[in-house]
Amino acid sequence: DDVEEDMDCLMENLQLFAKKITKRAETLEANANGGDKTGGEEGGEDDEPQQPDDDITVEEFVSEYESCFTSNEETLFADRPVLQKRLHLRLDRLIHKILCPIYEANGRGVNSSSIWGCMAAAIWARESSKKPFWPALVLGILAPDDQKEDWHMALTGRNETRLPEKLRSELALGKRRAELALRRQSHGVG
Repeated sequence: DDVEEDMDCLMENLQLFAKKITKRAETLEANANGGDKTGGEEGGEDDEPQQPDDDITVEEFVSEYESCFTSNEETLFADRPVLQKRLHLRLDRLIHKILCPIYEANGRGVNSSSIWGCMAAAIWARESSKKPFWPALVLGILAPDDQKEDWHMALTGRNETRLPEKLRSELALGKRRAELALRRQSHGVG
């Protein structure tokens, strides 16, 4: 079956991608540790720390990841566009679990909010339709079952525990309403 062949090819491509990234990380770690691990044979001529081919940029990382969806210049799952899109979106969410902290650390110099919470998303928000929008940080995520990720609950729970008690109790009512609406929506109840 073409789908099974494409799935096998995708898995093989992803494994090769993971090995390549792991090897780069090990080389960088060895160099950071003073070249204790050289990657060469022990006692050989290669006692100098290895240099990775080049530092990998986020753009290169994403490009190499995207190439996992092709085989011999042919797009995998081309005859099943819905399956292709669902796989791609699911893997994109997983890749962004890696990239989001990198972007945040590069942008701020630290991996968490300068206030107290870890950012789940950034949005434009406003109190009412009569007030202007302003940029806001999302500190928790309630998602439908088909879009739910493990990190949503972990991040939301951690950020909620950091809220002052009065604010947490005020937000709890809104959260319960949102969870109820989400359950109704996922069960098709109008």
